Amino acid sequence: RVGLYTAIPATLLITLGLNGLTSLELVKQMVHYQNEINSLKDNIELKLKDYIVKIETIVNTTEKQVTKNTLKLLVEQSSEFISSLVTDNNGIVRDFYKVDANTNNIGNLSVADRPYFYLVKQTKTSFISDTFKGRSLGDDQLFAVSTPIIRENKFDGVLQLAIKLNSLLTLFDKHNDSISHRILIDKSGRKVWGNNVSGDIGSVWTRPKDSEPMKDTLLRKSI
Repeated sequence: RVGLYTAIPATLLITLGLNGLTSLELVKQMVHYQNEINSLKDNIELKLKDYIVKIETIVNTTEKQVTKNTLKLLVEQSSEFISSLVTDNNGIVRDFYKVDANTNNIGNLSVADRPYFYLVKQTKTSFISDTFKGRSLGDDQLFAVSTPIIRENKFDGVLQLAIKLNSLLTLFDKHNDSISHRILIDKSGRKVWGNNVSGDIGSVWTRPKDSEPMKDTLLRKSI
């Protein structure tokens, strides 16, 4: 669902060349960066799984309908959570919670066209969405996790938790950003996480001109 891109600036390669380092040292540096990426990937996967576990636990332990107070307690569990909602089986919002939001005018708001609803209704499984922008309930750049509510073996709606994209900037360690630039993008190409010099959160990301893939000839010439 997400892709992770990393780039080593040309300044590092120039430094390696000026110091007379061979391809062996360069390979060692590449291994170091790959280990960093693997660690970051594992942290992201754990975080996304934790989101799913939280909403599934609420659905599985709630005998009656999910209430607004339950949504409030869910959102308050973590600073990156921005809002939560529960729908009926047709995608009409039954209850919604967002800090400082006016929740009295949502009326018969429908989210039936949102993938976090209709894909969950189709598959009856939990779902992590691509990035999207809030509308009736705000214009924040978000992604959502949702899970089906099953009552008496019938689909009865979804529980959705929205996570604000720019809050992810505080979740992962960004040390050595001047050396290794790491960008997390969703399948639509929008930036989910990364350092600020590489594009805005929520915008479609394009590879910087100075971060083109390394050519094989570079290594051959460095021997």
